Formats: sequence, C-alpha cells, structure tokens
Amino acid sequence: MPAAEVDAAREQGVRTQGEHFDTTRLPLSDEHWRYREFTDDERAEIDQIKNGELVETYIRPGIFEWQPAGEKQGQQA
Repeated sequence: MPAAEVDAAREQGVRTQGEHFDTTRLPLSDEHWRYREFTDDERAEIDQIKNGELVETYIRPGIFEWQPAGEKQGQQA
C-alpha cells in the first residue's frame, strides 16, 4: 500500500476522530489489506517468543521492545 495513501487516511482519521485517533482503524477499504506468509526470520522470531527466549521489555512510556530473556535494556542480568 502506498505510504501516501496511508498518510492521507491517518490525517483523515485525526480530522474526524481527534488527535488520539487509533491508527489500527484507518479508514481504508478491505482491498488495501493483504495476507502474506511470515518470512523465515519472522517465523524464527515467533518461535523464540513462544519458547520464552524473547520477552517484551518496557523501555519508556509507549515504547516496548523484544529482547532476549534475561537482558534489561541491552545489559545482561
């Protein structure tokens, strides 16, 4: 999907629903959303998450990152 189209949809959402518009509800038709298979790297990362090897870590308000279990913001525990 062209980035300009997404940006225009986001701007429309902010205009109609306010500054805190939920970007998961962009006013785009279903024809813009496509299913795709996971890449090998994505599949490996999902397996690491399922096995507890990667954990979601709070960085700062609204910012979370996937990090190896036992690490805290880039430092070994």
